[in-house]
Amino acid sequence: MGLFKRHPFKNVKREEVVDAIIELEKKKDELADDVFIREKQISDKMQRGKQSKSLSEKKLLANEIMMLQRQVKASQKRIIFVDKKIYVTGQVKLAIDDMDFANYNKKSTVGKMFKNNASLEKFLSNVVDAKTEADSELLEQIDMVDSIMDTYLEEDNLYGESEDINNILSMMEEDADEELTPIQPTREKRAESKPLDIEPEDPFREE
Repeated sequence: MGLFKRHPFKNVKREEVVDAIIELEKKKDELADDVFIREKQISDKMQRGKQSKSLSEKKLLANEIMMLQRQVKASQKRIIFVDKKIYVTGQVKLAIDDMDFANYNKKSTVGKMFKNNASLEKFLSNVVDAKTEADSELLEQIDMVDSIMDTYLEEDNLYGESEDINNILSMMEEDADEELTPIQPTREKRAESKPLDIEPEDPFREE
């Protein structure tokens, strides 16, 4: 395998690392299957030993169980080793991916644009200066426009009410006030409007 040559990481390729991980995963599955099979054998032999009436058979089964248990432990240790190997190889793959991304960033347009921090700082400073200058010019223009437009005086003869119109409006207001003011009756009118207290003439009254 190319990954495990004398200088494996000098020109290591991502595909080789991925192949190595796949191979390790297969080996782990084989070891796990072996453990499962041997544990099943141990369980079966233990059950036979419990049911057996022969002491010699029980000793034979016990010896076989002991050998199987050693094989299971050995396989379990190999699984742990392979797990660690998979982890390390996975980290190598991640490192290769990071390196590929870094190289892409250097070669890309964005990477080249941000390669020189001094140039970036100068560019941003120029942008801020240009915006500040534009804002100042706009404020000056606004002040100039307001100051000139405020000098304009509206001509009352053109846009205001004429003297004749104002006189007529005043007369309307006076007429309205007169209609709203109640008229107080004079003393003579109050006397005329008061009913006379006259007794009716009795035709049978003697003079």
